Amino acid sequence: MKIVQAQADVNVLGVNGSHNFLVLLGDNGQELGQLHGWQVKDGKVEVAGVGGNLQVRSDYTYNMNDLSIDRGVLWEGDAATGLVLWETAKDCGVAVNNINYSYNFLDSFGGHNSNAAAYTLVECMDLNWINLEGFSPGEGELILDSSVIEYIQSQNPRPPKDNGPYNPASLPQEDEVTIVGVHELVPC
Repeated sequence: MKIVQAQADVNVLGVNGSHNFLVLLGDNGQELGQLHGWQVKDGKVEVAGVGGNLQVRSDYTYNMNDLSIDRGVLWEGDAATGLVLWETAKDCGVAVNNINYSYNFLDSFGGHNSNAAAYTLVECMDLNWINLEGFSPGEGELILDSSVIEYIQSQNPRPPKDNGPYNPASLPQEDEVTIVGVHELVPC
């Protein structure tokens, strides 16, 4: 199983930039899901507009067969751990959505936008962000408070963060992994 950071070219109000998002791939390379930060207005995803709210969504996706989409592997390993990491990212997406952050004109060029959402999800999984080549305003911006991230991480067991390649032999060996999800935040 792999968790991939992907980057597609976008044009927002005449400015070329990049949209970062996450992709979950199965053991045979089949796509199992995508997570994107999107501007949503009246319940619909707005790819290049203003207004609405920032939401993390899995229902509006890119075609990963498009060779123009840059990508890098954030994590690779066993399915049980991959699903725990993915669930952690989804739980952080729920937390981002619960903020109901208003997406304004300036967010397209930095601040709380799709790239900040992707960066926040990577941080929630306690993985290392990949600096792909595109211009990505919002990259490096956390949307969630560190206390919220820590709470969500505490609800989802995950491998330790390191700066090298993933090594499944370094994880404790267990017969069974229970996936626990957070769907309602409790103030810390």
